[in-house]
Amino acid sequence: MVPNQGQDRDGICRSWGQHHFETFDGIYFYFPGTCSYILAQDCHSATPEYTVWIHNSRACEGNVYSCPRALSLFFPNEEEIHISGYQVHQGGRRLSLPQTVGGVFIERLADYLLVKSVFGFSLAWDGGSGVYLKMSEEHQGTPCGLCGNFNHIAGDDLNTARGIRTDEPALFANSWTVDLPHERACPSVDLDFNGPCRSESDMDVRTIKKCSCSVFAFSL
Repeated sequence: MVPNQGQDRDGICRSWGQHHFETFDGIYFYFPGTCSYILAQDCHSATPEYTVWIHNSRACEGNVYSCPRALSLFFPNEEEIHISGYQVHQGGRRLSLPQTVGGVFIERLADYLLVKSVFGFSLAWDGGSGVYLKMSEEHQGTPCGLCGNFNHIAGDDLNTARGIRTDEPALFANSWTVDLPHERACPSVDLDFNGPCRSESDMDVRTIKKCSCSVFAFSL
């Protein structure tokens, strides 16, 4: 777990390469999960304004950057929007782009799918594994999930779905697993999993480089 305290972060949550995550408030963590997870959700409304699921590959062998992921987006009074590659489906039908769904506008711009809303929610997807999520300041302190709580305090980002604060990425991330009815049960990640780096100092250098190369700036 590594804090990214760069001044140009812009409060963007990002995840890439299956297992790399950085919260809105700048905490980087590595989590080798193979399930579906709540990446971000509005947790302070009876009916969430938004929910984002990230679907990791269950059979990812070799380079995790080449293994496909997918997204599911949920908005009030709308069916699930499923994004895989550059294809967008809702209710079993493929949507042509650009497309407006309720208060959400979806378009493809170069190598990214962009999702923008009228309520301060913006998302960029690179069609493979990279997802970048930005909230306006009106959402400060309201999200939950793997992206953290967006309260500008990095030290309390890892809260489990039961509201327990932890420093264990696996305990935190496992709690945000989504059980899909049409798939077999997904295994939890062990707390003592082997990370990609041999030392914390090595992790710091490598992950900061990864984060700096993975920044995607987009406007609300």
